[in-house]
Parts: sequence; structure tokens; C-alpha cells
Amino acid sequence: MPQLKFSKTCPICGRKSLIPVYCLGKKVTCGHCHGDFRATDTTGSSEQGSELMDRAEALLATNGIRRHNPAF
Repeated sequence: MPQLKFSKTCPICGRKSLIPVYCLGKKVTCGHCHGDFRATDTTGSSEQGSELMDRAEALLATNGIRRHNPAF
């Protein structure tokens, strides 16, 4: 099964990373510079971010995957 990912630019080194959707809102580490940052989608407004989270939740639920921390 393919893993759903989104692109995020590291705020420290500027390199783009592909981050799994289930990491949205969580702290991730850049594979290049090892800097820590929060995996957020900055392509749209907060309303669009909410829509993205809803879509991600629905897709994860259809595959039997549940978020471990609902407060992210």
C-alpha cells in the first residue's frame, strides 16, 4: 500500500522533504541537517489546513490507521 506524503521545506536548511501525512502537526527531523520542525502544511489558510486534516483522517481511517495523539 502506498504511503501518502506531502512536501515540506525545512525552515533551517531549505531542503524539501516528503513527510508522511500521519506526521502532520508532529515534530519531525530533517534528513539533511537534522534540524527539528513541526510538520505543517503551509500551502493554504487555516481553513484549508483543517480540510487537509479532515481528508487525511478519512484516508487513514479507510486503511484502519488511527492517530495516536488526537491533540496535534
